Amino acid sequence: MWPASFVAAMVFGAAAGWSCVAFPAVETAIAASVLVLGGAIAAGWSPAVAVGALLIAAFGLTHGYAHGAEMPGDSFRSGYAAGFVAGTTLLHGLGLALASALAAFGARKASRVAGGALASFGLVLLAGTLAG
Repeated sequence: MWPASFVAAMVFGAAAGWSCVAFPAVETAIAASVLVLGGAIAAGWSPAVAVGALLIAAFGLTHGYAHGAEMPGDSFRSGYAAGFVAGTTLLHGLGLALASALAAFGARKASRVAGGALASFGLVLLAGTLAG
C-alpha cells in the first residue's frame, strides 16, 4: 500500500507542478523526506499502515511536484508521466525485493544500516538546500 500511496500522490504533485502552482520549498521538502525515511528505516519504525501511507503520500506529492515543474515545455505529458511513474514503480519494487531478501536472510541490521546511510544522505541534501 505504501508504494502505491507514493506513486498516486506523485501523479497529483506532478499535475500541480505542470499547473505552475507555487511550492517554493519543494527541494527542501524532498531532502527532508529522504532524511525522515532513512531515519525511520534506521530506527526500525513500523507505523500503522494509515499513518505510513499518509506520510509517504506527502513525500510522493513533493517528488511529483518536482517532476511536473521540471518537465520540458515541449514534452508529451502522458509519455513523460508514464516514464517517471514506471521508473518510480520499478525503483520501489527493487527496494521492496531487496528489503525482503535481507529479511529472509536475517539481515535486518543491513536494512537499518542502509537506512542510516539514506538518512545521512538526506541530511547532506537538506544542508545543501538550506545553504543554497
